Amino acid sequence: MKFIRKHKELFLLLTLGFFFMSLFVGVGSMIFTGSDTRDLAAKVGPSRVERKSFNINYRQALEAVRAGKVQRDLTPELELALQNDVLRELIIRELFAVESAKWGLSVSDREIAEDIAFRQTFQREGRFDPNLYAQFVYRTLGVLPKDFEAERRKEIANAKLRGLISWSFPPSPQELEWLYHIAKPTSTAANFLKEREEFARQEQSEAAIATLNQYLSQLSQKYPIRTFLDQQRAGQ
Repeated sequence: MKFIRKHKELFLLLTLGFFFMSLFVGVGSMIFTGSDTRDLAAKVGPSRVERKSFNINYRQALEAVRAGKVQRDLTPELELALQNDVLRELIIRELFAVESAKWGLSVSDREIAEDIAFRQTFQREGRFDPNLYAQFVYRTLGVLPKDFEAERRKEIANAKLRGLISWSFPPSPQELEWLYHIAKPTSTAANFLKEREEFARQEQSEAAIATLNQYLSQLSQKYPIRTFLDQQRAGQ
């Protein structure tokens, strides 16, 4: 237990690594018989990840790299890694989107409007600027506002479902103290009182990550996943 807690980040990375490998190893070569997949980036069960959706998110990822504090050259290797990262995130989002629909989770037009208006990218002097929004959508992403807003709708629904799944009851005071002394057997009761709130947040966060990973693993087995970027690259 102590070893696992000490190296929890390593175990989390390994878990996510195995999950992502399961998405791509042997999957990219799978194609629809008699179907045109040029407009698809992936298919997740009954749901489609449109190539247009991939392009929108990939352009946003490129903008984030260019705007980063650490300047990086956009080499072919970096672009390929970025494309794969974006596709993985979209596949995960689509897994949750399928479940969101089953759970009846919806996102109102007002939520979309507020989400966009409160983003600093679209604000000037602390207020929403329609011109900045239009410039970003049309020029930077090269899409219509309705396409960008459809992406935001999916992201918000995804966040809602993740929040519901990861929510759990916090441990009781007795359980929290017991967990603390397992993690830090040499700490005193005085140290526990000082660190109790931060430790409780940490335990809640770890429980949420574990729950989400378990649920994501179940979904990846429930819905077949096919990707098409590799075959599209090969055809270029």
